[in-house]
Amino acid sequence: MVRRGSLKTRLSVYGILVLLALILVLELAMGRFIRLSTLAQIQQATSSTSQLLNIATVPYTQTSQIHILQDYLGELVGTPHKDGTPQNLMRYVVIVVRGKSVLRAGQVPEPLPPPDDLKHMVNTPPVLNIRQPILFDDDVGFLQYGYGSDSLNTYRHELVRNALLGTLLILLIAALLFYGFSHQISERIERLIEAFQAITDGDYSRRAPVDHADELSHLAELFNRMTDAVEERWRSLLHSRAQIERLNDSLEEKVNERTHALSQVNQQLEQLIGDLRTTQAQLVESEKQAALGQIVAGIAHELNTPLGNALTLSTSLQDDGNRLKQLIDSGKISRSTLNEHIDQCDQSFDILVRNLRRATQLIQSFKQVAVDQVSDQRRNFQIGKTLEEILLSLEPGYRKHHIKVQVNIQHPELELESYPGALVHLFSNLINNAIIHAFTGIVEPTICIDITDKNAQLTILFCDNGCGIPPENISRIFEPFFTTRMGLGGTGLGLHICYNLITVRLGGSISVQSEPSQGTCFTITIPVKAPNRTSQDSLAIGPKHQ
Repeated sequence: MVRRGSLKTRLSVYGILVLLALILVLELAMGRFIRLSTLAQIQQATSSTSQLLNIATVPYTQTSQIHILQDYLGELVGTPHKDGTPQNLMRYVVIVVRGKSVLRAGQVPEPLPPPDDLKHMVNTPPVLNIRQPILFDDDVGFLQYGYGSDSLNTYRHELVRNALLGTLLILLIAALLFYGFSHQISERIERLIEAFQAITDGDYSRRAPVDHADELSHLAELFNRMTDAVEERWRSLLHSRAQIERLNDSLEEKVNERTHALSQVNQQLEQLIGDLRTTQAQLVESEKQAALGQIVAGIAHELNTPLGNALTLSTSLQDDGNRLKQLIDSGKISRSTLNEHIDQCDQSFDILVRNLRRATQLIQSFKQVAVDQVSDQRRNFQIGKTLEEILLSLEPGYRKHHIKVQVNIQHPELELESYPGALVHLFSNLINNAIIHAFTGIVEPTICIDITDKNAQLTILFCDNGCGIPPENISRIFEPFFTTRMGLGGTGLGLHICYNLITVRLGGSISVQSEPSQGTCFTITIPVKAPNRTSQDSLAIGPKHQ
C-alpha cells in the first residue's frame, strides 16, 4: 500500500532527476558551444596573425635581408625569463621551403606537429600550432608558429565556470519554483485525500476545497458532486433501512400471529384427524360387527333346518320309544313290531346324524371365521381350507340371492403367514358389494374366484358377471363414503375397507377392470408372508385413486 505523501516525494525525486538531466544537457551543450566559439575566435585570430606575418615577412624574404627577418622573428618570440617561462604569447616561428627550415625562432618542436595540411591547426598543449602557406624568394613554403595555449585554456575554463555557475543559478531558481509548485499541488492533493478519508470514515458532510480554476479544482468539484450524491443515497438508504426495520418488525409480528394461528389450525387438524381415525375405526368395527351379524343371521338360519329336523326326529324317536315300552309292558309286542321299530330308529338316527354333522360343520366354520375376524391375529393357515371356511360362513348370505360361487385355487395346500381375519373381512365385503351393486337384472349371477401363486406372491382374481361400473365412477370406488346405493344398503365403506386391508394390513395392492354390462374384475396381489403391522395401520384416511 502506498503511504501518504509518497506523491510529493516522487514529484521531488522526478524534479531532481529532471534538473540533473537538464544540468548534464546544458553542460554538454555549453562546453560544445564554448569549444566551438573559442575555436572560431582562435581561427579568426590566427588567420589575422597569419596575414600580418605574411605581410611582415614578405618584404624580407630576399636572401640579402634574411638576417633582418631573423631578428624580427626573434623579437616576436622573445627571450624566456630566468625561470623558464615564455616572455611572449608566441612560442616559436619557423619558415620551411622545399622541406627545409629556412628561418626559425624560439623553441621549434621536432618534428613539426601538423602533417602536410597547410590549413591545419592542432593543439599540442601547452602550444597551439598553426601552419599557413608563404611565398619565400619565389618559392612556396609554409610559415608555422606556435601560440601558448595556457592562457587560452584559462580563458576557456573561466568561460565554462561562469556558464556553469549561471546554469546552476538558473536551475536552482527553477528547482525552487518546481518545489513550490509541487508542494502546492501535493498540499491540494493532500486535502483531497483527507476529504476522501473522511467520506470513507462515514463523514458525508465533508467537502473538498475549490480555490483554483485548474484540473485539481475541477476534480474537487466532481468529488463534491459525487459526495452530494453519495450523501443523498446514504440518507435514502438510512430511510429505506428504517422502513425495512419497521416492516421486519411488523412482518415478524404477522409471522408470529400466522404461526400461532397455524399452530391452532394444526392442533385442530390433528384433533380432527384423530376424530376421523376414531370415527373410521368405529365405522370399521361397526362394519365388522355388521358383517359378523350377517354371518350369524345366515348361520342361525342354516342351523334352524338341521337342528329342527334333529329335534323332530328326536321327538319322534321319543314317542316311538314310549309306545314300544308300553307294548313291552303289556306283553303284546311282536318280533315284526320290534323289527319295524328298529328299522325306523336306524333311519331316524341316520337322518339325525347327518343333520347334526351339518350343524356341527356350520358351527365349526363360523367359530373359526368369527375368531379370525374378531381377534385379527397373525397365524399360519392354508389358503384353500381358510377360503372354504369363509365361503361356508358366507354361503347363507349369497345363496338366498341365487348367486353361484366358483373357486379355482392353484395350490390349495399353500400355507400363508398372514392375517386370516383380514381375508374374512375382505371376501365378506367383496361378496356383499357384488350382492348390492352387481347383479341387478342378472339372470344367473356368478362370482369366480381364481387364486394363483408365483414368487411368494398370491394373486386373487375376484370377478363377477354383473352390470359393471360406469367409467366416471371407477376412479372413485375406493374412496370412503362413495356409493351409488346410499339408503339402499350401501354405506360407501366396503371397498374403502378392502383397499386399506389389502394395501396396509396385508401389504399388497388392488386394481379393478370393468366395463358396463361386461362385469367387474378385481385383481388383488398380496405376499405369502404379510408384513408385521399393527391394527392401527389399517386405518388410513383415504386411498389413492386407482
